[in-house]
Amino acid sequence: MGFGFFSILIKIHNPKFSDIDITVYGLQNSLKVKEIMETIIIEEKDFRKLNQKELEEHAKNITKIHELSFQEAIKLLSERWNIGKYKETFFSIHPVKLEEEVKEKHEDKKFKPKGFITIKCRVVDSTEAIFYPCKYLIDQVEILEGPKVDNIKEVVSYEGIFCDIANENEEIIVKGKLEEVYDKRKNETYHRVQIGSFEAKGRNYIKPVRWLKS
Repeated sequence: MGFGFFSILIKIHNPKFSDIDITVYGLQNSLKVKEIMETIIIEEKDFRKLNQKELEEHAKNITKIHELSFQEAIKLLSERWNIGKYKETFFSIHPVKLEEEVKEKHEDKKFKPKGFITIKCRVVDSTEAIFYPCKYLIDQVEILEGPKVDNIKEVVSYEGIFCDIANENEEIIVKGKLEEVYDKRKNETYHRVQIGSFEAKGRNYIKPVRWLKS
């Protein structure tokens, strides 16, 4: 299984004040670690989820940067499998694709901004949502606000907090930058919603509909 401990390798890690940042390489390895962590965080005494006070502190910081309510930020943090405490030191886990898992290059596609949009949609494939940047393939798109366009196929987030927060067949509300995408390899044009653009300045999000029901 592929792991990376970068700060230890370059000798800048100091256990007195350093967090533990773990890189996991490859989709299958990442899924295995996710499955293991969901058990370890409950059964192993050295591991724990963030407590209520810690959740509230992190949630306050999130609401200063992102267009999420305090309660939505709490829910987001509570559901994260890849953050917590190990022996009272904060840890985070970051899945990264293997080189052979990278199927496209940035120059394979051309992007044209089309303004901002808010949509409700269903996730049909969340395989790449575990990575950064994350991608959700979507269908059943309902435009709530913004340009009336067809063929919105995906949501891509460059904001790490929105990675891996929705599963297949879940409905999500998305607010972000609408882009027209031309795929040179397939000679295909479609649209996507991007989270984390400079223009949005934090006023974008992905929210599972279940957050709004509970």
